[in-house]
Amino acid sequence: MSVASRLICRTDGNIHKYGRDAADKKNQRFAAAKGRAPTPTTEETYYVGFYEFSYNELISIKMDYYFVECHWEPEHGQVCHYQVEFRRTRDSDVTTTTKIGLQQDRQAATNAIFSLLHGPVRYIDERYEELKDWLEQIELKSALPIARAA
Repeated sequence: MSVASRLICRTDGNIHKYGRDAADKKNQRFAAAKGRAPTPTTEETYYVGFYEFSYNELISIKMDYYFVECHWEPEHGQVCHYQVEFRRTRDSDVTTTTKIGLQQDRQAATNAIFSLLHGPVRYIDERYEELKDWLEQIELKSALPIARAA
């Protein structure tokens, strides 16, 4: 999972810029691979907002076969980019671990990550004003409120 660092971005506006740029890059990759622009609303990627979570809470998620790793990985010139990944624990026995057990572990961790989220902070890019009503229909599940320093 790709994430942007609030510490590096500093402001909601910079986080939104990161999200817009990431969506643009994905659309550019699509166009390069397919030889055409993605079809709006069915193939095009849109950035519609962000959630926040704490690094310390993230890495504290307990799993049987994996651990959560978050590492700095600048991408497409974005120094605020971090990558969150599930990594197999060294002591998990591959011979006795079932695919179902691995899937259940990843699903439980994904659910745990969602329980840590604060937000969302919605955003509609002005370039997509004609799609505003459609983009606002995209459900961003409510999470914990974002605490802002006074």
